Amino acid sequence: MPLEPLQIIAENFWDAVHRQCGDRGGIYRIHAYVNAAERRRYEIPRLFRVDPSGLLYIGMTEQFTRRLSALAQCINPQYTDADHPFGLRYNDLAEYEQRYHRESLFVELEPSEEPRAKEEAALESYLQQYGELPPFNRQR
Repeated sequence: MPLEPLQIIAENFWDAVHRQCGDRGGIYRIHAYVNAAERRRYEIPRLFRVDPSGLLYIGMTEQFTRRLSALAQCINPQYTDADHPFGLRYNDLAEYEQRYHRESLFVELEPSEEPRAKEEAALESYLQQYGELPPFNRQR
């Protein structure tokens, strides 16, 4: 079960990740919110149907704090050497940031003892439901 969504650019992001999960790993889902205060997410047209969850990316890690620190740095324009697949793709086109502002990006953590298998299952489920992977995922 996913935990409470965390705003990626929040000042206390790393602390919040650590409080939620400590040194554990699992999968994480990046969502875009139209209005974070109301918890209203973007609806994203997909091949089979509209995805009402605003899901942009599904990832996995053995340790949330390390992986999500790289994510937060990668989407922050102050850092130039951070490396995370979502962040690198997000920074590729200015249109991504124009549509999905940094402030609208939230991550949900789901701890798991088997993160790779959990990620594969989540990606397969999304593919079956929407006919394609989340927009920022390139492969299963």
